[in-house]
Amino acid sequence: LQICEGVRTDVKLLSLEHMTYPWFTRDHKQLYPSIVFPADRYHPSRPDGYSIGWFIDVNLPKHPIFIAGGLKENDRSFDSKYRESPHALTTRVLKKDDKSVEGREIEIVMAAMPPEKELDYSITKYGPETWEWVVMWDFYHAQHILALTYLEEAIKIGEKSSQVHKQLAQNCVDIYKHVLDFHLAPPDYMHLNLGLCYDHLRKYFAGDLGKSLANEMLRHMRRYLSLTSPTDSNFQRVREILNQWSSFLRAEGRSLPEDDFVPSGYNSDLHQF
Repeated sequence: LQICEGVRTDVKLLSLEHMTYPWFTRDHKQLYPSIVFPADRYHPSRPDGYSIGWFIDVNLPKHPIFIAGGLKENDRSFDSKYRESPHALTTRVLKKDDKSVEGREIEIVMAAMPPEKELDYSITKYGPETWEWVVMWDFYHAQHILALTYLEEAIKIGEKSSQVHKQLAQNCVDIYKHVLDFHLAPPDYMHLNLGLCYDHLRKYFAGDLGKSLANEMLRHMRRYLSLTSPTDSNFQRVREILNQWSSFLRAEGRSLPEDDFVPSGYNSDLHQF
């Protein structure tokens, strides 16, 4: 779109995958003269390579930097100095001590969000070896970051403002429900986070609706336990919570809800959990 149709030519696009090749550095030094490439390629373990932390060090003073799709997991040079702040369907790189967006995260996210459009979910027919899969995975990850921001803000606010807290929890639930309904292989943490969002939301409803929200909370927590490893840092705590709820429900003559989660876009012929 940028090259062929001239869309957002003010944005400088860099591919982490392509940055690992020397030809990319040579070409983009000419294409983007204001961007500094500290060495021949993005490759922290090579003598002629640079880390993402080094790249950000030399470029952030001159350019705002946004990340779409995440960073390389084996390059931790980012973590000591920088953090990611949600910005629509990307994250903005900020120094850890940068307080410029503190308290305005939700406002910034929503102001930057593009107009909502109906996605073509027929893309789910493509397997994980395709670019279509990669694009959809990146979209889901961006949605996860947005929902996680709502959850974190809800936890911060707590009962200080019940109306804002309730709305944040509802936003979190709506986004995760939408993602989990179409994601072909949702990561375990999405179920855990959705369970936590339901936990915050259920407190505002009594009767059958309150019980229904509690059941959704427990169902997604059970799903999380079924997907994650017992060595995961949250596994034991979540299991304890479910055991406590199980005892409570037994005393009322009820039981934990069944783990019957299957996303509507799931194709058993192509993918397996």
